Amino acid sequence: MSKIVPLKDFGIPVNAAIPTADHIIAYYGPHPLDLNTPATVYAQSARIDCGPISALKAVADSAGAQVWDLGAIASQLPSGLSGAYDFVFTNEDTNGNESDFSPAITVALDTTVPLALGQPVQL
Repeated sequence: MSKIVPLKDFGIPVNAAIPTADHIIAYYGPHPLDLNTPATVYAQSARIDCGPISALKAVADSAGAQVWDLGAIASQLPSGLSGAYDFVFTNEDTNGNESDFSPAITVALDTTVPLALGQPVQL
């Protein structure tokens, strides 16, 4: 079994005005993500439902501000992605309507497993 260093958690600022039934949705694509082309940004293959806000854990970021911890994103990415990727987030209501995109966060992805070593020999 190979080991890949997981992507660090994302956090979205806690907003008391968001109803708890809403979901946070993540979209991702190679950097730079063109937010002016909704057809490519809204691609279902690049969409991750982070779950209902009521199920997310609120934690403090490094500055002490409360954020929703979206740590499950890394486990939902397809294998083989590498390079710089942009992630944007929306809030989805119970009717499936989504808010405007958040500002993008750019991260370096590396989910490519190195080649396995050959059979060891005793020297």
